Amino acid sequence: MAEKILTALAVFKQQADAHLSDGGGLFIKVESGTATGAFRFTSPTMAKRREMGLKPLDRSSLASTGESLKRVRAAAALARRLIDEGRDPIDAKRAMRAQVLADREAEKVVKKAEACTLARHARRFHESTIETDPKMTELHKRHWISSLENHVGRTPLWKMRIDAITAPMLLEELAKVRSIDDQNKRIPETLSRIVQRLSAVFEDAQFHSLCTTNPAAAIKRKMRPHTAGRKGAGFRFLPPAEVPPFMATLRECEGIAALALEFLILTASRTAETLGATWAEIDTKASTWVIPASRMKAGERGGDHTVHLSGAALAVLARVKGLDATCIFPSPMQNREGKPLSNMALLATLDRLGMRSRTVVHGFRRSFSTTCNEYAFARPDAIEAALAHSEQDVIRKTYNRAEFLQERRILLQRWADYCNGDVPTSTNVLPFAVKGAA
Repeated sequence: MAEKILTALAVFKQQADAHLSDGGGLFIKVESGTATGAFRFTSPTMAKRREMGLKPLDRSSLASTGESLKRVRAAAALARRLIDEGRDPIDAKRAMRAQVLADREAEKVVKKAEACTLARHARRFHESTIETDPKMTELHKRHWISSLENHVGRTPLWKMRIDAITAPMLLEELAKVRSIDDQNKRIPETLSRIVQRLSAVFEDAQFHSLCTTNPAAAIKRKMRPHTAGRKGAGFRFLPPAEVPPFMATLRECEGIAALALEFLILTASRTAETLGATWAEIDTKASTWVIPASRMKAGERGGDHTVHLSGAALAVLARVKGLDATCIFPSPMQNREGKPLSNMALLATLDRLGMRSRTVVHGFRRSFSTTCNEYAFARPDAIEAALAHSEQDVIRKTYNRAEFLQERRILLQRWADYCNGDVPTSTNVLPFAVKGAA
């Protein structure tokens, strides 16, 4: 044990600059009226002399000086023990400090994860990533998060800590929601797309150390039994014979949403394409609607899509002309100038007509395909081109764009006439008639 030389009184009274030895390598440095402990030693790992600074001494009173002297002596005693163990006290102190900082950071991560629910991070990911994606339409961005809120939001998982959700748990809850939707004949979104979006959320949470696994990615293969049968069944849709009477009923329905639905049916377009339509895309003289590639499902790789407007479609546009300077089908809500209708408005129209259990909005594309193929309104390739289905063969795609322009114009006029009740007296049922699922 090192012999203690200094007294508290000597340290308390010392005013001039000095290095006071307390024995065993411990010194009290007095400089500019302040006193600080220092321990000098020979490093057992570096074989050279080093000096380790200790805490300052409180010399506001004799008692506080005595307590401070005890603390620096205890620190020096600990350093001597480390040296006896073959460890450098300065390195040990730095390692301890680094460990404390690491433990604090780990604690912050744990607390952050505990406060992060699936709902909170899904919305955070949507705001930071989906909302800023220039390739997505505004409607698609809104639908991205609403599909999770409407589907996963009905399960306990939505408000659960994101790091506590396991793959079996996720599979079980999604299967329950799917079962309820099937019983109610409600298909808000395909499960595969829900799982895909959840996977992106969990992957982002992993990146930010909020969870260690991606349960959505783990259940993709396990989802197959729960999604089996839907692909073949496709969307609910009206068979050809029921389309004309439905259109007659729809035209008696008042409101901009009914007009938007009629336009969607007449043009065989998708919901996002119709609701996002602007007057700048319409050429009434050429009777065309050119949807930019950025708003199409296929994106830039599919190019712009030209829709030939029938007389009935142009009549719809004439009825909504002047409602908004930009949007063709603007929202009727106050303070939403320049904003389009919500896709829920089209579903609400089906509800008003009592048709929600019979068809979905997207199902009218299948009604179009089935009818046009069954009555041979055009060649199958022209029908597919009118639906803007992606053609994988690049050469064939180029040929189709050039070849089917006039045929698609005639096709959409025939479809409009059919919707208006001009039904052919005979059908030409061909083998490809059942391949028209949109």
